[in-house]
Amino acid sequence: MKKITFMLLTMFITVAAMAAGPEKRGLQALNANAVVTSSVKQVAPKAKAVKVQAPVAEKMTLQAKSRVKKAPKKVGIQDLLTVDWMLCSNYYVYDSEAGGLVPSTPAAGGTPVTFTMEGETIFINGFTSSATEAIQGTVTTDEEMLEEASILAIVTIPDGQTLFVNDTYGPVLLRNMSAEEGTPITAYVYDDGYIVFDCTWADILGGDGQYAGYLWSGYYYTSFAQPVNGTMAWGESTVPVVLYQDPADPKYVTMYNFGGYETAVDITMKDGNTFAIETQFVASGGSTYGDFYTYGATSSSLLGSTITGVGTENALTFDTGWTLYSSAGFWYGYKEPATITLLQGEFVYPVIEDAAAVPATPAIVGIGNYDVEKGYGYLLADVPTTDVEGNELKESKLYYQFYSEINGVVEPITFTTDLYTKLEEDMSIIPYTFTDSYDFDVYDIYKVIYMNYDFTTMYDRIGVKSIYTGGDETNESEIAWTEIEKPENPDLSGD
Repeated sequence: MKKITFMLLTMFITVAAMAAGPEKRGLQALNANAVVTSSVKQVAPKAKAVKVQAPVAEKMTLQAKSRVKKAPKKVGIQDLLTVDWMLCSNYYVYDSEAGGLVPSTPAAGGTPVTFTMEGETIFINGFTSSATEAIQGTVTTDEEMLEEASILAIVTIPDGQTLFVNDTYGPVLLRNMSAEEGTPITAYVYDDGYIVFDCTWADILGGDGQYAGYLWSGYYYTSFAQPVNGTMAWGESTVPVVLYQDPADPKYVTMYNFGGYETAVDITMKDGNTFAIETQFVASGGSTYGDFYTYGATSSSLLGSTITGVGTENALTFDTGWTLYSSAGFWYGYKEPATITLLQGEFVYPVIEDAAAVPATPAIVGIGNYDVEKGYGYLLADVPTTDVEGNELKESKLYYQFYSEINGVVEPITFTTDLYTKLEEDMSIIPYTFTDSYDFDVYDIYKVIYMNYDFTTMYDRIGVKSIYTGGDETNESEIAWTEIEKPENPDLSGD
C-alpha cells in the first residue's frame, strides 16, 4: 500500500528513516520497540482526589449483558471462581465545570484477574495491571437475594488496601470514591457468572509526602468482572479476551483485552459475515508513549487504516496484520494477521434486506496533485454505505465510479492495467469492498485511489458517483463534482 500520513499524526513526517516515494516501506524503518507497561501513568499526579457521587456500574444493564449464556442457578461460588476471569473497568475523569465525573478515553480496559477463596475470604489477584499483591474481601451469601435478584454472593472489600508500591512515591492504595474514606467497596456476584463492583474507585497515592492524597492514575473506575469467553491469536501469541455482543443489536461487538493491551475495542459486524475494526483510541501509554490507536497493516507496510476480515459463527479472522501506533511517535510493532475466537456462543451478523435503493451521493474530500518525482497523485473519496434515506446498504452490491471533465466533455475514468499493475483487467466501476492494498485502499473511513498519471493537468474537474445493484435493480446517485486544485491537501505521500 502506498504511504499515508495521518493529519492528526504529524510525527510521521519527522521520522528520518522513512524514505520518500510510492514504494512500500519495510518495518525496519520504524521504532517497533515501544512498550506500554502499565495503565498507570508514571508521572506526578496533578488532580486532587475529589469525593463525588460518581456514576456507579449499571448493575441491571451489565447483568443483562451476561444473560446470553446463563449458568445453572445456585452454582457454588467456589466452582464459579475456578474459571478464567477478565476485570473490565470503565474510565472516568473529574470535570470541574460539569461538577462531577464524565466518561474518559480510553473508554474501558480489560485485565486478566483471578479469584481464590479461603473460607469466607476472597483474594483478587490483578485488580490493576500493576498490583503486586492480591487485595482481600469477605464473601457472604443471602438465599433471599439469590431468589429475588439472582445474586449468588456479596463481596465486601475493605477500603485503603495497597495495590502496589512505587519506588518514588510510595504505596498506591485502592480507594472507594463513591463514599467517605474507609467505606468498603461492595461487589455483587451474580448466579450467571458476573461480578459488578457497585461503586467508583481509584488508585491513589497513600504515603507520606507532598503527593499524599492525590490521584495517581488520574482516572476513576467503575468495574465488572466476567469469565473469559474468547481468545485472540496471532503468530505464536494467544491472549484471553472477553467478547460481548448485544443480541438485540448485533452490529457491534465489544472486545476487552485486545492484543493483551488492557483495553476495549469496538468491532463492527457487517452483512455478509464480514467485520471491521476502525482506527480508534485504545490505550494510554502516559507521557512517554502518548496515546495508542488500533491500526491495520500489511506485511510489507505499516501504514494502513481499518482492520477488516471475514468471520464465521465463532471466529473473526483479519485480512491483514495489525499494530498499535502512538501519538508520541512510537509503534508497538507489526503483528501478524490475527483470529479472534469466541469460545462460548456464536457471533451474530446483521442481515440487510436485498432491496432496490438509491445510494447516497458520495464526495471527493481530498485531491493530491500529481507529483512528477513520485509518479502519482491521489483521490480521497467518502462513499456512504447508506441510501438517500439513511438506510444501510449491502456493501457487496455497492460500487463507485469516477468521472473527468475536459473542456466540457464528461467521461468515466478507466484504470488500466498498464498503469495499475496489480489489476488483472481494466476497471472503471470499483466495488466498494475492493482493495489491492497499494493503488486502491482505505484511509481512515475514506477510499484512497492513487492516480498514476498526470491527471491534474489533464482534467478540469473530477467527479464521483455511487452505484447500487440491490433488489436486482441498478440505481445510481448523482455525480458529485469538485475542482482539481485544492489549497490544502492531507499528505498521503508518506514523507
